[in-house]
Amino acid sequence: MPEVLYAVEGVTDEPVAEKLIIASGCDPRRAFTAGGKPKLDPKIQGYNRSSAHLNWLVLRDLDLDDRRICIPDLLSGLIGGERRQGLMLRLAVRSVESWLMADSDALSAYFRITASKIPTSPDLLDHPKTALVNLCRKSKSKDIRSAMVPRPEGRRAVGSEYVATVRKYAADYWDIDRARRNSPSLARAIASAERMVVAGGWTG
Repeated sequence: MPEVLYAVEGVTDEPVAEKLIIASGCDPRRAFTAGGKPKLDPKIQGYNRSSAHLNWLVLRDLDLDDRRICIPDLLSGLIGGERRQGLMLRLAVRSVESWLMADSDALSAYFRITASKIPTSPDLLDHPKTALVNLCRKSKSKDIRSAMVPRPEGRRAVGSEYVATVRKYAADYWDIDRARRNSPSLARAIASAERMVVAGGWTG
């Protein structure tokens, strides 16, 4: 089974990248967590060079601040030249939270949210993270509300336990096969990972 290294923006993205690699029949080997898109982007060219000998997945959000650049130009600029065969660079539309919201069954159960309130097309949301927090404002669980929703007097956009809560959901509850049905962006990412294996980009 091919082993795949992976680089992501934050720790909530790690289990998502792992499940994406597993869905392709490969083994997630090690996480490199940048701590945000501005810190991840400068490292992508190095990952591309390394992918001449190693298998790499780089998972990055396609936020609204990227919309002024067409996707092929954005990818080309991030990679900085010819893509090596072992690199897969995927952009989550608009963020990994979109993919996580696409499994409405797990989202409803874990966050104690009424299923009918969950967006059916999360890829179309401009600000998925904000949408998730706003859904949690109506959670039936006091613990979820406390973890996910920022205090009114604070300056944070998310609750104090947002990262830990979302990471646990992604790792233990989120089902990538259910989610792909409601997220074209995720479905394309899974198909791309599968092609990496079939075409020999990711090899053992």
